[in-house]
Amino acid sequence: MNEDFLVAPNLHEGFDSAQAVDSGSVSIGRQDIFGLLGPNTAGKTTTLRILSTVQRPDSGDVTIGGHSLLRDSHRVRQLIGSCHQDIGLYSESSLIDNLAFFGKTGDLRGAEVKTTASESTTAVGLSPSIPRLDSRGRSVTRT
Repeated sequence: MNEDFLVAPNLHEGFDSAQAVDSGSVSIGRQDIFGLLGPNTAGKTTTLRILSTVQRPDSGDVTIGGHSLLRDSHRVRQLIGSCHQDIGLYSESSLIDNLAFFGKTGDLRGAEVKTTASESTTAVGLSPSIPRLDSRGRSVTRT
């Protein structure tokens, strides 16, 4: 029997006047592997941000391994991992913001997120003001 490991009934998340996720529901078994497919703006990234505890839904909850994303996100983060199609850098965000984003998928919160991101760039000899990068690591010129 493949019992449900992840249950996310009736998720809702909106931005301005658009609903990114509207009544999205998913159940994933303990031994299942899954992927989200769909056109641009279908809510895939938003759903993954919610499932990985980076973003809270406007309404609904997610239970992963019996733990509520809303009430026990720390425990949820210990149980999950994600693999992105590309290296996952967001071209509209700075290096520090990108590191902070991925820090939030771990156990970092609040001021600790940006402090750790800044310390990490210094430790490896990078400047926090390096050029913005696209998803393939190429420099992006702002217009």
